[in-house]
Amino acid sequence: MRVLRLGNSYDTDANIAAADNKVSIADRLLAEACGEPVETTVRTVWPQPQLPGLIEQWLDRYKPDVVLLVVSSYWFTYVSVPVKVQRTFGPLGKPMARAGLKAAATPWLAHNGAFRLARRATIATIGGATNFTPEQVLESMEACIRTILAHEDVALAVRGPRVAFSADGTEKTRRWAEARRSSVDRQMALLCKRLHVEYAGYEVGDSHLDTPETFQGDLVHGTAAAHQSQGHIEGEAMLRAWRAVHSQST
Repeated sequence: MRVLRLGNSYDTDANIAAADNKVSIADRLLAEACGEPVETTVRTVWPQPQLPGLIEQWLDRYKPDVVLLVVSSYWFTYVSVPVKVQRTFGPLGKPMARAGLKAAATPWLAHNGAFRLARRATIATIGGATNFTPEQVLESMEACIRTILAHEDVALAVRGPRVAFSADGTEKTRRWAEARRSSVDRQMALLCKRLHVEYAGYEVGDSHLDTPETFQGDLVHGTAAAHQSQGHIEGEAMLRAWRAVHSQST
């Protein structure tokens, strides 16, 4: 079985042992249920206009039996200071934005409590912005789903947005992030129901503040416990999608 996983940095997180990563967990679940080896190709996706075209190329190149499309809440609930700086100052803000993004991607900094406190203080002072709006994400995901469905022999499963990222930990930003996340989750569920696509959603979002034990020090990426849970959810969704297509073809 060939799987094309359209996911995010969770799938390639070097801080999680390969055997404990959710990709491996889902692969084992699929292999045991289907009785055949599983080969997964991971592609980290970003909901830009060119994404459906890239997916079309990947479908032709990898010829997957199953595709998992992960709708990441990071795209539209994670508030970023570098994104705000770049949008405010244009080309002049690019060096500052790059430096900020590089710092956030450096584990010894991002996992440091003092760094996170400084980030919250900066957001409170100059503000931040998300990479995309919910509307942009929904438009992109529908285009991607329709691109995949044009390949009728491919089983598609979609996993909805899971985490509501609170920018500064206040109740106001927590409500704001969860309102965004749950709205996209509901609309994705309706879209997938209309298009007869297997969907794994979350009625209530996971919180990096309420369940810190399932998040690493950067409060973005999950621990091995989170990977265990997500691996089973994603694997079971893919299995249901595969069985639905398989039953139609037999």
